[in-house]
Amino acid sequence: MDNNEAYNNQNNSGENSGAIVSMILGILSVVLCWVPIIGLALGIVGLILSVNGMKKAAVVNKGKGFSIAGLSCGSVGIVLNIVYTFVWIFMGVILKYTYDEIDKGYNNYKYNYNTSLNRYYDRNDYNSSILDFYDL
Repeated sequence: MDNNEAYNNQNNSGENSGAIVSMILGILSVVLCWVPIIGLALGIVGLILSVNGMKKAAVVNKGKGFSIAGLSCGSVGIVLNIVYTFVWIFMGVILKYTYDEIDKGYNNYKYNYNTSLNRYYDRNDYNSSILDFYDL
């Protein structure tokens, strides 16, 4: 038996581990769909492995169910990840707008407070120094 035959026998040994791994990655992509990059990467790798697992399942007759589960979970994980990415972007825009409005309101309050204090001191003649009352 040469190296080619050993490789072919090992590759077609009756196990379809790529299908099992694709299912696990597909489930992880659904679970981690709210994390922008990680869920997407897991879903894409799960899809690739599930397609390879389907091809191998036709030869080995094992792992077709795992491949289908990996394909469906990976697809759902990718779609949910894209939706959550847009949700994160939308939340960031809303948060920035809210912060700007709060800051604008605070600056208006600070301006009005300082203006009213200046008017009070102008009206009550508190602008002069305490030393002006004493003829020093």
